[in-house]
Amino acid sequence: MRHRPLVLDACAVLAILKNERGADAIREHLQAALGQTYMHVINVFEAAYHLAGQGMRTEWAWKAAHPQGVKLIDDCGPSSLAFRALRIKTQYRHLSWATALPYPWPKPLMPVF
Repeated sequence: MRHRPLVLDACAVLAILKNERGADAIREHLQAALGQTYMHVINVFEAAYHLAGQGMRTEWAWKAAHPQGVKLIDDCGPSSLAFRALRIKTQYRHLSWATALPYPWPKPLMPVF
């Protein structure tokens, strides 16, 4: 039986990492959709930011927030850009994600006027 692709969000990853209610069901879906699981880089950023806010080192938080075997959807610049934004945002928590993005932005992120 072929399973439909699965798209994870930050809450799903955090549920698995914290073994929250529903984590077992998410794990079952992950196993069934092996090779067809995706996550957007913004969701990786959100989960990593949450983990870093609880004291986890930024590098470890980033790796923990992107489960192995999950394909990254990265349509807003290289994922390294989001990781650098995470490092800035964890240092200066009052900044928004967009403000934490290092400047100059890659061309796809440049505003068009």
